[in-house]
Amino acid sequence: MIRCAVFMLFLACLWGIPQGSRAGTVGDPIPEVSGSRGTVTLSKRVLESLFHRYVCSSLRKPGSDVLVSRFRVTGMRRGLPRGGVNVRLYRKDGRRLTGNVHLTAIVSARGSVVGKMNLSAWVDVFQQVVCARRNLKKGTVIGAGDLYLSRKNLSRLSRDILKRIDGAVGLRVRHNVKADTCIKRWMLERSPAVERGDRVTILAESGALRITVPGKVLEKGYPGGLVRVRNMMSRKEIFARVVDNLTVRVDF
Repeated sequence: MIRCAVFMLFLACLWGIPQGSRAGTVGDPIPEVSGSRGTVTLSKRVLESLFHRYVCSSLRKPGSDVLVSRFRVTGMRRGLPRGGVNVRLYRKDGRRLTGNVHLTAIVSARGSVVGKMNLSAWVDVFQQVVCARRNLKKGTVIGAGDLYLSRKNLSRLSRDILKRIDGAVGLRVRHNVKADTCIKRWMLERSPAVERGDRVTILAESGALRITVPGKVLEKGYPGGLVRVRNMMSRKEIFARVVDNLTVRVDF
């Protein structure tokens, strides 16, 4: 067993499987198709089933949410010794398991590595995603009633699609969004506490000394962040930290 593990590691390096690749082992016995002279062949149907199981397991999805099509196999799958055939699947870190998916399969028989195969397919993954219930105008602060969940094919959508409604509630849309549009992260932004042109109170404190003067905000700002404001008494521009939508504080 140890010798087999060492040999598999050697082959992984030899065949260009990078360290850190994600692997999946098929633990169930693999059905074999008889070949000549006591050898067997792994059927394409069996390999496609293993491919499907690997994707479902990696994504933690039920089989009904994953559809595999255009499955292809290249490499050794014939002339394998009869009995004890095992397949271990690998993918490079960071590669998506939706759309065009490519996996490497290391094949062992009777405890020894005998070859490798390249498996590829188009993978459709279905999941609930966040969509707009109505037309949303630029600057609208989103409430839960503005959104709904709809089952979509993730393989046809960008990675930054939102999958939870609470991930959008309280944010505002950066531009007009039509009803039934799938919501992406880049469409949203935090709602600023102050906007350009807002009138605020500039607060300065030092010990028991407290000074307030009227100010005008020159750019949008968020709670705790710095923002440019104009002191309406001195007409000077300063930086102050946003306290809330009515107050900014000068740091000493």
